[in-house]
Amino acid sequence: QLLGFKDAALSKRIQSVWGEFRPTAGDKLALIAKQKGVLTPARLKTADLSNGRRLYAKTCSACHQLFGEGGKIGPDITGSNRANLDYLLENILDPSSIVGKDYRMTVISTNDGRVISGLIQKETDSAVTVRTINDTVIVAKADIDERKLSELSLMPEGQLNQLTPDEQRDLIAYLGTPAQVSLRGPKAPIDPKTGRVLGVFEGESLKIVGKTGGNAASQAMSGFPKDKWSGTDHLWWTGAGPGARLELELPVATAGMYDVEVVLTMARDYGIVQLLVDGEILGGPIDCYDVDVVTTGVMSVGPKMLTAGEHKLGFQITGANPKAEKGYMVGIDYVRLIKKTP
Repeated sequence: QLLGFKDAALSKRIQSVWGEFRPTAGDKLALIAKQKGVLTPARLKTADLSNGRRLYAKTCSACHQLFGEGGKIGPDITGSNRANLDYLLENILDPSSIVGKDYRMTVISTNDGRVISGLIQKETDSAVTVRTINDTVIVAKADIDERKLSELSLMPEGQLNQLTPDEQRDLIAYLGTPAQVSLRGPKAPIDPKTGRVLGVFEGESLKIVGKTGGNAASQAMSGFPKDKWSGTDHLWWTGAGPGARLELELPVATAGMYDVEVVLTMARDYGIVQLLVDGEILGGPIDCYDVDVVTTGVMSVGPKMLTAGEHKLGFQITGANPKAEKGYMVGIDYVRLIKKTP
């Protein structure tokens, strides 16, 4: 808006304080408008925010911090105007339209033909320390052939091009969320024809062989539209509390080393659970708190050497997320054993 006054002195003053500004090109404006037309409020409501967080970790976190996680090459975007879709799309699709003074990229050409682009972190009489997207490089000043301040952002264009339309939706929705969301595993590979994941032990079908508190029974999950459960059911353990343990019979056909995968249910009144096999801890605790009723996605809880025969798969409640309603519930969608090849 200030640049709209077309005052050369004012524009120069703004650039000296805030950084580089340039008008967004017509093709970029068209691309922003197109994306805005696709990412409607109704579509963003269908986003998988946990997947958005995972995509953020892959796509953005090397440079930016959000909710205290990520790098410090670019600005911390936690307190930015992220709830505004126009703001997000303008910064993602045209990252060089506004480049803060502290984030202007320096391009260094060396005597041996190298080109190094990044932010100057430190400079002495003899060397320059440059933070690139992937590394920190120290360049001796005697080796520098040319050095110039670029008008371009270190953030590359086309960040959304590598994502599917659903992934774009998930990432944009996550970037606009006001609070951190739970990090979940990949979606379960549910067969659309059968509604089940092939080759797994459904939680509700496993025999209960031990329980120190509460009740465990099958619960239909078709009424919860935010996610899908294998067989649209899970084993629902309620009425227990911290320290309680549920044990299920886990049959193993042949001895060997197995990757153990589990999909659990998450909700605002679910607890933190630790898995065990034959009394030995398997993996780390899994926090099953979420504001919505969803699954954890596929969680790999580690390799385990198993003999042929019956084993006890334990679920022990260790507590609850501070934000959770203290119901300490546990939902088990399925367990899968994947035998590792020698």
